Amino acid sequence: MEVLLGVLSPDGSGEAAFANLAAGTAIDQPEIIARAGTGGSVVLGAVARRFATWQDVDGERSVHLDGEILEIDGRPTSDGRGAAGELETVSRLFETHGNAAWSRLDGSFLLIVRHGATIYAGADIAGTRGVYWWEQGGTLAFHSRLLDLVPSYPAQIREDWGAVANYLATGLYPPGRTAISGIRHLGAGQHLVIRPSGATEGRHFRLAFTEQGSARRTELVDELIANVEAAVATRWRAAVEPVVPLSGGVDSRYLAAEIVRQAGTSPVRTITWGEAPDRANSDAQVASTVAAALGAEHAWRDKAQLHTLESFERSIYVSSGECDYAIHYPGDDQFYRRLHDELGFSSLFRGDECFGYERLITNRVVAVLGGVGRVSQTGAYAELLTPELLALLAPASEAVMDEAMAGLASRTPTGKRDELWYAFGIRRLLAPYNAVRHQDLEVYTPFLDRRLLEWLRRVPEALRAEKRLVRDALSRRFPDVASIPYATRDNLPAWQRRWREDPILSGFLREWCSAPGWLDAVGIRPAVLDRIERLHVAGPITADPAWRRDLRRLLNRSAPSRILLELGLERRAERNALPEYLQLLRLAVLHGLLGSARRRQSERLVAVQVPMTRSSGSGTTN
Repeated sequence: MEVLLGVLSPDGSGEAAFANLAAGTAIDQPEIIARAGTGGSVVLGAVARRFATWQDVDGERSVHLDGEILEIDGRPTSDGRGAAGELETVSRLFETHGNAAWSRLDGSFLLIVRHGATIYAGADIAGTRGVYWWEQGGTLAFHSRLLDLVPSYPAQIREDWGAVANYLATGLYPPGRTAISGIRHLGAGQHLVIRPSGATEGRHFRLAFTEQGSARRTELVDELIANVEAAVATRWRAAVEPVVPLSGGVDSRYLAAEIVRQAGTSPVRTITWGEAPDRANSDAQVASTVAAALGAEHAWRDKAQLHTLESFERSIYVSSGECDYAIHYPGDDQFYRRLHDELGFSSLFRGDECFGYERLITNRVVAVLGGVGRVSQTGAYAELLTPELLALLAPASEAVMDEAMAGLASRTPTGKRDELWYAFGIRRLLAPYNAVRHQDLEVYTPFLDRRLLEWLRRVPEALRAEKRLVRDALSRRFPDVASIPYATRDNLPAWQRRWREDPILSGFLREWCSAPGWLDAVGIRPAVLDRIERLHVAGPITADPAWRRDLRRLLNRSAPSRILLELGLERRAERNALPEYLQLLRLAVLHGLLGSARRRQSERLVAVQVPMTRSSGSGTTN
């Protein structure tokens, strides 16, 4: 389990604050791996595989790198590990360009740069090493785990109702926010500037589509091929004992094919996981065919998801309750440990991308397909939540949506949806994935290379939609692989059906929600338990149609049909027409997350028996 924690304080008070932060961390005492000199303090502790630090002779400047910087100003670094000369170059970039220096870096990192009393902190463009943080009086504390940061938080735990509402509606928190008001998230494309006066947030990347390029389709395919080739080369050079998770779709096969091409005679290993590998036309079946065509080594691994009180609690802890990770993948941290310990993998190459899905005609479903949603006072949640709670959530979620939509720079509905999806979706979906990985298992996402995403902003949306440009590039570059039919089924559990039909799952959920937690604080535990009792029913059920799948089926139909579909999806979103198990399990995640947060803070205060003061850099405890 990789963990980074630290205190950044321009006034030099970080040591005492760090001691308080480390005392609340649920791992063995972390090693203090970095301290800064005069003018300010950077105190860091970690259980991490890759960390590097540099400091000048007089202690006025320092650079601290968790992860890898793979390119500086478009030029590859020596090995990404933070050689002293390269970290000094990074320091000079910030000295010269300030926050504009972030756009000159690419890799997988959380980076902290100190110049005297000014501290810069930021995450890479894919958010592979996001952290949670709070700031008070110029001192900022951060941690990889939300629940480990909570004991040091110098204020009472209160809900961020807008963030809670958006999570209930879509499974995602707004960028920078968490379920706890005052505790923030620093993720993909985000940065902070910490001065004695306090911390200022900003974004060093946004996927905004403000202009359409004039290049022809063939030229764009050439550019995409070149960009993917460069992104893979940079990361493949840094990777150690890599493996490529391979599905039956276009992204992972393109990535695997390019890696095989660059690896030459070196063996390339691929892997597919899930359940029921014999499902006809599934990812497992197609992936083995693709691997054979590439001449890559291929393995299948069963990945069972066992819902127990222990696995669910741990999944909430390691993912910090992000997206629906604990709901669907409570055993993933142990699975990734086996990938490393038993199979010897140290790097994963994922095919995550932002090339877009269907084109939209109206603005009706821009928000919900981009990860923003409202909790309706008359929708499905009204049967579970009290009128008082709905009165808090509904206007708060409305404010989140208004803010998200008002901040968009893209001009078309499709561009706005894609811009939102980067801000709400990619940024918060990758965060928990990387949080649960083994500390010795590095994650690479070549399709989220900075140069590639900056190039993507100029691609016409007609070619972004339905991965048209990616498919063109694959067909030209690797025609034999492109000709293999795509999978029509996955190897994931059919969770909606299982939660309705498996009494073991509903029994687990009943036991989880019967324990004290957040449901008690908001007065809805009886209603939730009653709904759980009615969740297990006999007979067949009809699954809710997947929104994107519906839209794809109508792509080649008339514009009026597509408009009607978008209107229908908007009405479903307004009614919070989610699968019943998702409503209940999202409430269960909040029950554990916020309940644990309050318990951890209370236990820490009792153990310390002394209120935190400003002299320790932690603020005053309420």
